Amino acid sequence: MPRIERAIIGILLSVIVINCAPNKEETTTAGKLNVICDESIAPLLNVQIKEFMRIWKGAELTNDPDLTRRAVERFVNKETRFIVMSRTLNADELAAINEADLSYVHKPIAYDAMCFIVNPKNPVSKLKTEQLREILSGRIKNWEQVGGKNQPIQLFVMSRNDGQRDFLKDSLLRADDFPSDAYPCSTATQMKELVLKFDGALGYTGMAHVRDGLNPNVRDTSAYKVLALAPEGDSTYYLPMQEHVYKHRYPLVNVVYYLYLKSDKLPLGFAAFLSKEGQKIFQRNGAVPFEPPVWVVNFKQD
Repeated sequence: MPRIERAIIGILLSVIVINCAPNKEETTTAGKLNVICDESIAPLLNVQIKEFMRIWKGAELTNDPDLTRRAVERFVNKETRFIVMSRTLNADELAAINEADLSYVHKPIAYDAMCFIVNPKNPVSKLKTEQLREILSGRIKNWEQVGGKNQPIQLFVMSRNDGQRDFLKDSLLRADDFPSDAYPCSTATQMKELVLKFDGALGYTGMAHVRDGLNPNVRDTSAYKVLALAPEGDSTYYLPMQEHVYKHRYPLVNVVYYLYLKSDKLPLGFAAFLSKEGQKIFQRNGAVPFEPPVWVVNFKQD
């Protein structure tokens, strides 16, 4: 074999070995980590990652939004070491992780809410939980049935295997399913665009995607309107504001979890950040921290 060819092959083998070898330089605050998260909470995670890398210059984190079930599959297949999801693991996912013999940590880090949005022209501003269930199951098909105009309801839902869709199915619909004519959306951005386009639209997303519509000072309703919901059997309506979500007055509150490989250093470091410093970042960016900040007041003695 010519000397040049042997040299090229040697270089290629060296590259392969380097790429496949574990990162010996990784610490809890340095190294590379690809985080996969639910699309509904991607804006929140982007802020967390940016702040983590600002503090720890040796860390290189990326955010890869995906459907919840697919994110868990990628975790099981060892394509990622860290995921953030808008619901807990179900029985099938737990079985798959245990069968793969993965040592993992799965803990809650924040509260989110299912925020239902309608077109700004829609006069309906609130719904009872019972009415919402009837709409999502397809039994109520016209806005006139819930105090609105004589107009068909155009329901938009997230694609199958999405965490929010699973949460609604389990917590609200239970034995029912979404109607066959509900239009599936792949992202929250697409859903908001369709809600603005169709006067009779009803969609949903997480708190991070509707911050302008929940601003307590000036609520922006130019692109969508966030509905207030009344808990089942109650006559008091609540918007998905942070206080109502934290106190569980708002009826559709879901928990955000992280899942990471226990034995790896950088996933451990990022998890610790989300559970501590990251709690204030959740609060400042429209979500609700799972561990609310504690204020200590010292009184001066006379």
